[in-house]
Amino acid sequence: MNIATARIVGLDTAGIRRTRAEIDGTVDALPHVVPVAPDLGVILADDQGSVISAAALRDLGMTDEDVLRAAVEVAQQQAASDVAVVRPGTVVVQDPDLAVLVVAAPSSLQGIDLDGAPVLFPVAPTTFILTGNADVVGLDTAAGLAQQVLSDEDGDVLSGPPVVFGPDGWQPFERAGLDGDLRTIRALWTSTAANLQQEALQAVFDRVGEDVHVAPVFVARLDEGDAAFAYSSWTEDVETIVAAVDTVVLVTLDGQTLPVPFGRLRSLVPDLVEELAVRPTRFRLRGYPDIAMLRTEL
Repeated sequence: MNIATARIVGLDTAGIRRTRAEIDGTVDALPHVVPVAPDLGVILADDQGSVISAAALRDLGMTDEDVLRAAVEVAQQQAASDVAVVRPGTVVVQDPDLAVLVVAAPSSLQGIDLDGAPVLFPVAPTTFILTGNADVVGLDTAAGLAQQVLSDEDGDVLSGPPVVFGPDGWQPFERAGLDGDLRTIRALWTSTAANLQQEALQAVFDRVGEDVHVAPVFVARLDEGDAAFAYSSWTEDVETIVAAVDTVVLVTLDGQTLPVPFGRLRSLVPDLVEELAVRPTRFRLRGYPDIAMLRTEL
């Protein structure tokens, strides 16, 4: 078997494909994904264009380290050097082989002049926005482009939250001055990924006869110019599966509503919240909390 192609995939989008494959009984045909950054992994394909599964890699005697080495080697052979320069120090990588090098071997790259450590916005399979963590204008520009891509409902998606490269490899990127933009990017990605996952995950529960509701995710802003936030609703007497949203809106049978920050809900009623072993992350909400108690705690 000749390894001909390496590609970067989102771990959440790979998780969605796994959920669908579990329904179809095609899990064995899924590509083996090796994580290389928060929310990102690499896969291989052969010269026939077929993705290489975990079983095939075992037959070849390849470990995850071998997969990464092969991914970098094949990408180096095929990567184009051209990038779309948005402004000096901020570029968009649209060549998928170059994207493999950016993510899996960033220290090997030459010729991309960044101001500070690399910050990567991996928003689509062929849209990797790269800038420097010391470039304030570049970060604003990259964050704006990322929001545009993630807001395009007809576009292909990969991941969303940006990462920064440091001594310990890629890590989640945070910046106080960009807090609103970063919260918006996370909200848009949470909504996109969860809603792509919703139908397949609902089918999993329906197939085994479990009466639960996989909640869609919505994005809203309190005022124009505010950061966006992701939210889902939890109706009384309805066992519900929610994503890792910012806010859960509780809805009682008598028409009361109470928006609760999800992190606060988990800390106040931990026995009612169970994290599921799926990607994107989902939580099963069982029973129902005491609304009056929550009001006094918020």
